[in-house]
Amino acid sequence: DWDLVSNEVFYSPRYKEQLGFEESELGNNFEVFRSLCHPDDYPKVMDNVQRHIETKEPFNTEFRMLTKSGAYKWIAACGQAVWNPQGRPVRMAGSHRDIDQLKAAEAARKEYELKLLASEAMFRQLAENIKEVFWIMDLASRSFIYASPAFEQVFERSCQDLYKSLDTFKDCIIKEDSEKFKDIISLADITENGKEIEFRVHK
Repeated sequence: DWDLVSNEVFYSPRYKEQLGFEESELGNNFEVFRSLCHPDDYPKVMDNVQRHIETKEPFNTEFRMLTKSGAYKWIAACGQAVWNPQGRPVRMAGSHRDIDQLKAAEAARKEYELKLLASEAMFRQLAENIKEVFWIMDLASRSFIYASPAFEQVFERSCQDLYKSLDTFKDCIIKEDSEKFKDIISLADITENGKEIEFRVHK
């Protein structure tokens, strides 16, 4: 609860505990917040406060605050100002929510996505620049979802036709080896042990 006239602030015991402090360890003035807010985030927080006061738009923001241990913790804050009859803001009340674990999870997800994109890019670069045929099948729908460009050279069929129908692949296999097509798309043992199948294709 921030008195905008005197600049005094009431910080609840839970507020202080959230940052690892005892109730008596933090004073009741705005300088406490200024000193604990991450210096890179403080200007953004104050810009959002000013925008809220000037426009009365909702105040919601995220920033880092210094804990007693010396580490920064992510906080989500929301607040609401109160104006006097003359339209002057006189106080502002709000709440802080600990979102540190949420931010850590988001960072881990983004890191995983970047690694996944990098591995996909590496796979495509590899698959599209060698003569061997690479293909990926969706086991649930029993359909091809990717084939490297070498497929069109080796099988003399287009990748787009392959994506549309399994028959594009099946029709390439000579009659004597046609039964092996069932082994190629079979789920049995393929996810754990893989499969190695030899067959002949006609052009």
